[in-house]
Amino acid sequence: MKRVFLTLLLGGILCQTAKLQNNYQWKETKSANGYTYKYVSNDPMAVRIYTLSNGLTVMLSPNKKNRASPIGWR
Repeated sequence: MKRVFLTLLLGGILCQTAKLQNNYQWKETKSANGYTYKYVSNDPMAVRIYTLSNGLTVMLSPNKKNRASPIGWR
């Protein structure tokens, strides 16, 4: 009985994983200022991946947390 339960559990996890993997796709587009970037659809972090002309890859993600001001700023 334990073996059947573990088999069903593992099968369910594999099915969910396969289902989730189909929701993500690489896409490429241009930003408002003309830079080309790649992103993954349905990415919860909304990461943009830019490749600069010198070959450097830059990954940017928006940060919506409140910024703490450094000590001394008022």
